[in-house]
Amino acid sequence: MRLLLDTHALIWLLTDRRHVPPRVQHLVADTRNQVYVSVVSVFEVAARNSAARRGGFNLSADDLIAASREADFQMLSLQSEHAAAVETIANFHGDPFDRLLLAQARVEGLQLVTHDADLAQYDSRTIQF
Repeated sequence: MRLLLDTHALIWLLTDRRHVPPRVQHLVADTRNQVYVSVVSVFEVAARNSAARRGGFNLSADDLIAASREADFQMLSLQSEHAAAVETIANFHGDPFDRLLLAQARVEGLQLVTHDADLAQYDSRTIQF
């Protein structure tokens, strides 16, 4: 399986696995699966942690990158095709970060791993917990 972790799933896997059910932890730990982290998540963490924004995360963008590398997650860059694919996603989910993550998953043939039930409705291949 090829998995793309959404931002909350990523942060919980790196900092507090109690939020992630064992079945998802096993998928991520299974060496037969490829686990991806998007630069979109790095940007989201940086944006929310900035002084101008409330609701930041409990780690910095630099710490997120370092912990993702330590966990052997692969970094997925943002491509123009990913941005263009957002146009094909119905706009009933207001979070632009999540919509871009979903677009990346679709373009790259990845299964998005998310806790967000609204986001999971977009694609039947999404793994929602």
